[in-house]
Amino acid sequence: MPRTARVVNPGWPHHVVVRGNNRRRICSYPSDYRRLTELVEDASRRERCFVHALCLMSNHAHIIVTPPTNLGLSSFVRRFAQPFAQRRNRQRDGSGKLFEQRFFSQCIGSDEQLAICTAYVELNPVRAGLTADPGEYLWSTYRLHARDSRPSMIRSRLLTPSPWYLALGADDEARSRAYREFVAAVDAAERRPDDAPPDLAKSTRRLERPDRTRAA
Repeated sequence: MPRTARVVNPGWPHHVVVRGNNRRRICSYPSDYRRLTELVEDASRRERCFVHALCLMSNHAHIIVTPPTNLGLSSFVRRFAQPFAQRRNRQRDGSGKLFEQRFFSQCIGSDEQLAICTAYVELNPVRAGLTADPGEYLWSTYRLHARDSRPSMIRSRLLTPSPWYLALGADDEARSRAYREFVAAVDAAERRPDDAPPDLAKSTRRLERPDRTRAA
């Protein structure tokens, strides 16, 4: 039975989840997490995709990314996933698939959805019981968004703040404060089941692209 064609809307952010095959661990050591962030950064540059949020877990990764073309999303994922899998298998004298063959993706159609999804991605370690404070987790973009005083393991050049985030305040301090308060409020609300992508509710408010033009 043929697979359903992936729906991609160029210029709109998408929530992407890549998982280890059969829940296989994809990152075991800090060097694995570091290399994967480097490859995601390189893929975003080469495929001209904007990464708005990132969280790497031991057996999966969440990314919010805006692709420029219909094929851009798959090309972006392939460009970081393939060399990472090859490297990990080579280092561990392994073989076979590291990632599930088909990654999850869902288009985000409004600012409200983008807000909730961004918080969801960066709260994933909290939902998984790894920490009570998203700022304690090293391998997400939370510290960059929150302007946490602790250094981020994610390089700032990987992140393109979304127009929603930029609209949170008039300057960096105001935006980061509003973001911290928003994430805390989401965390305090009823939590979704661990590792389940959020059900993005429909909204009529249209998104802006990273270049501030309206997505059609």
